[in-house]
Amino acid sequence: MLLKSANKINLIVAITLSAIVSGNMCFAQSIEEVEVSEIYNGTPLIEVIEQLEEQSSVRFFFIDAWIENIKVSGQFQNITLNEFLEQVFATLELDYMIFDHYTVVILQDKAILKAITIPDAEVIDIEIGDEAKYVLGKQIEFTGSIINEKTGEPLSGASVNIESLGQTLNTDERGSFSTKIPAGKYYIQFNYVGLEQLRKLVALYSDGNLNLAMFEKPIQLEEIAIESRAEDINISSPYLGLVQIKSGVINKLPNLLGEADVVRTLLMMPGVNTVGEGATGINVRGGNIDQNLITLDEAPIFNTSHLFGFFSTINPDATANINFYKGAMPANYGGRASSVIDIGLHEGSADNWHLKGNLGTISSKLFLDGPIGEKTTMAFSGRGSYVNWILPQIQDTDIRNSRASFGDASLKLAHRFNEKAKLTYSGYFSGDSFKFAEDTIYRWSTFNQALKFNYLFNESLVGKITAFDSNYQYEAENVSDINPFTIKYRLNQKTIKADLSIIKDKITIDLGAGADFYGVEPGERQIEETSSLSPITLEKERGTLLFQYANLDYKINDRVSINAGLRFASFTKFGPGTVFTYNNELPISNSGIIDSISYQNGDAIANYSGLEPRMSVKYQLGASTSIKAGLARNYQYLYLVSNTAAATPLDIWRPSDQFVPPLLSDQISIGLFRNFKDNLIETSVEGYYKRLENLVDYKDGADLLLNDRLEQDIIIGDGKAYGVEFMVRKNKGKMTGWMAYTWSRTLRKMDGEFADEILNEGNFFPSNYDIPHNVNLMLNWDLNDWLDIGTNFTYRTGRPVTVPVTKYFLNYFQGQNLIVAEFSNRNEFRIPDYIRLDLSVTYKPRPQRKKKWDSSWTFSVYNLLGRRNPYSVFFQGGDGISVKAYQLSVIGVPIPAITYNFTFP
Repeated sequence: MLLKSANKINLIVAITLSAIVSGNMCFAQSIEEVEVSEIYNGTPLIEVIEQLEEQSSVRFFFIDAWIENIKVSGQFQNITLNEFLEQVFATLELDYMIFDHYTVVILQDKAILKAITIPDAEVIDIEIGDEAKYVLGKQIEFTGSIINEKTGEPLSGASVNIESLGQTLNTDERGSFSTKIPAGKYYIQFNYVGLEQLRKLVALYSDGNLNLAMFEKPIQLEEIAIESRAEDINISSPYLGLVQIKSGVINKLPNLLGEADVVRTLLMMPGVNTVGEGATGINVRGGNIDQNLITLDEAPIFNTSHLFGFFSTINPDATANINFYKGAMPANYGGRASSVIDIGLHEGSADNWHLKGNLGTISSKLFLDGPIGEKTTMAFSGRGSYVNWILPQIQDTDIRNSRASFGDASLKLAHRFNEKAKLTYSGYFSGDSFKFAEDTIYRWSTFNQALKFNYLFNESLVGKITAFDSNYQYEAENVSDINPFTIKYRLNQKTIKADLSIIKDKITIDLGAGADFYGVEPGERQIEETSSLSPITLEKERGTLLFQYANLDYKINDRVSINAGLRFASFTKFGPGTVFTYNNELPISNSGIIDSISYQNGDAIANYSGLEPRMSVKYQLGASTSIKAGLARNYQYLYLVSNTAAATPLDIWRPSDQFVPPLLSDQISIGLFRNFKDNLIETSVEGYYKRLENLVDYKDGADLLLNDRLEQDIIIGDGKAYGVEFMVRKNKGKMTGWMAYTWSRTLRKMDGEFADEILNEGNFFPSNYDIPHNVNLMLNWDLNDWLDIGTNFTYRTGRPVTVPVTKYFLNYFQGQNLIVAEFSNRNEFRIPDYIRLDLSVTYKPRPQRKKKWDSSWTFSVYNLLGRRNPYSVFFQGGDGISVKAYQLSVIGVPIPAITYNFTFP
């Protein structure tokens, strides 16, 4: 059947009318029954079609101009009509569609036909655009945004599947999507892991935007998936150096004494390491532990360690998601030089109450959430320890007589006023106490509160106001009979900020401004009446950081996306306070003091400011491959005062001043990302180079505790870090997990003006956390419905140390010699390499039986090989002449644990 009109719409109308007629031709020979047995030698395609129509009841629809110059050649023997068409059209730029059993449509654009495959009798769920402008098959712009109905938060990584077109879109970081398709009616599926799937019949009349809310699945809390992201988000997202983790992943890893741990999970990622077993914090791409911004519902946490670093203070059951940026972070983050660990707390369910928890070897946890009325939800988590039963089992007398405890709790309340306005409150507390033997008690705690108000002005404009109060403090109490005293430290940060998001088509613009207010009490020593010591109170320090930022997400086309941001911050340290001035021709010391300046309340003592550009670009080579590049500049105005390889509770945070300028970090990175087997396997390789200015180090023998003239013991220098990170990750199937390898170097250079400010003759030397080789393997096998097995393997190069290399003797009294050790250059040697294998088995009894609660048992062994991994190496004189090296291992035996987990729906 030849159509002389070149109008595509006429073609579609003709097809529709023909479909009605052909529906009554059930008695005739259908496409499936037609066979082709012919030899063609340059026969025009139009003649071939006419011949087929004469020999059967099949009708062809096309526009003559499309096929008038096409000829068919070849020998075809007893093949079906569909096979014949496949061979003929395989080399043509045209396409064809079998519309029903008796109709074949030849097309230049198959999407035009698919736009009318929905019968008019179907009830339309959603209408987009202006019906008066409706032209069937016309290309239109279809955009939208998807949010979580309960929380109002945008759903990043949700999938939008336009069924008849076979096209799937993924929402970006703001929950938005955009595409161009023919106008018409489509069944569209909306999917997000952990939420109910939606399938809607959508009528697209003209350009328009869809705003959609998705609801929670009515399933048990334990079953909520561990990954809520699009399967190819690693390919399609412009961000590189971004790791997204769900609490389910954390809970599946084997852990020390059965404690699921956020920080230990991050240590399994490429580019992340630590100085040793039980050390506080993590080192990211060559940065110190204080260079990581760790936030819980946007409020910063300054100490993430329980029990001196053996466990983190974040309860995984309370976390909804973790976004870990180690590359070019968005411009709304600032204040740290290396990374951002953004942790979001769970919001309560709006439908039902849920309870889950576990009973472990050293602690127990509980998580409770549910509705309070029709518009308010609550989520509470708590954890308490009972570690003291383990300490008496240890041979060391001091540890056997020690006592320890820790705990944490969080509360999140959310109230939705209406569809546009929502208010949330988050509270968090963490506390530790450790009594060492009979003389010293250490206590440290964190207390944070955050209040956030979200308002949806319209589908393209979202606003948010946030205020939070973060508090960290510690005490060290000497309870011995000789000179009892208590040392105290406090840090407070108050912040208020406003954010605005403009979401339009393929562009999202984020704007924001705010202020951080810092109050630091850097040290106080209180004494008892019987003590011969003197009380000490260091001057309080105050500072204000004002910041503004703008961030742009722009999907230029299907291949190129860009995230670009600019942040400006200005920091001022205020009085009151007293500042010493020094003779510039002498080293900074007491002998060089020439005067002091007293600043009154509100006077500016020091001021710094700077622009922080960030950018990341993605170029997609194909559906499963992309290349990304990024750059980021970060200023850091707070630093951690510590001259040990691993931080302790006695380390303190202090703001920049006239002697310590802010740390400056410049990082560039590039990565190649490739997925295999329909996103079953993800692979990536990323390289980075980082330059650091104004790094803080300390002179040999520096005494930092209660030091009111800290500038005399500080050295300011530079650094650099570079490396390559490889990762292979399997996301689905019976076996899941990842393997990560990092080769990296982290170097420092301290080349001051005076001799005591020069280390290693002014040359670059390895930092305390320079670990060239780091290998991590994490695997989890879901063997069946009742048994899971998980394992980790870790290998990393031993960290650098400074050791004595020679000795000499001094005759200091009546012929007696004093042995003096001469040490190597800073961090010239290394301790032995670190190797550890862990194993866990989770047993879920009666998985198929219906009951009102679910439970499981987790059996784990930490350090299965029993390897005595060194934490440090120290030296002692054995016989008064020789010096011997000793290796300290914090954990040198396998440590088993058992945990009972339960969930009430």
